Amino acid sequence: MNYLADVYIVNAEALANELHAGTLSEFRAIKHFVVAAIVGGFVFYYPIGIEYAGSQIGIFGNLLESLLFFMIFGVISYFGIWLCFQANSKGDGKDFFLRMSVLTLPVMIRVWIVAILAGVPVLIFSTYIFASFLEDSIAGALRIVEASLSILFEIAFFIVLRNYLTLAARGVGENVT
Repeated sequence: MNYLADVYIVNAEALANELHAGTLSEFRAIKHFVVAAIVGGFVFYYPIGIEYAGSQIGIFGNLLESLLFFMIFGVISYFGIWLCFQANSKGDGKDFFLRMSVLTLPVMIRVWIVAILAGVPVLIFSTYIFASFLEDSIAGALRIVEASLSILFEIAFFIVLRNYLTLAARGVGENVT
């Protein structure tokens, strides 16, 4: 028996249409949320990180960097969730938490696929460029590129999520901006 056969892993549009039509059961919604929590937890537990030779910043530098990213991602999450809530409110205004928790899985997977397909070439290209011109500071420069990509993909997640929340709140045929 395949318990995940009715979970949309990537097809956010079909899931948004089911949410709008009200045909998604609470049990299926919980399955989507559980899978998203497991996948998200795995990524946080085993993050994709890059170690640079000779990049010893020290514990104080790492603490400041962690606090900075905590604040940046906190601000992005705050405004991202707020924009998602507004998008849902401009439609039928129903079931915001249900829609957001269920749509998180396929949107997260889509953004991760794009992040990997776009991020790896950018990092490889950046390594080549920085190795050619900035031999002394390549580790720091690549950390900036890596951090910038992480921020861009976090923003992209909320933009894509907002678009599918709009679809779920308004239905097919409405303009999703």
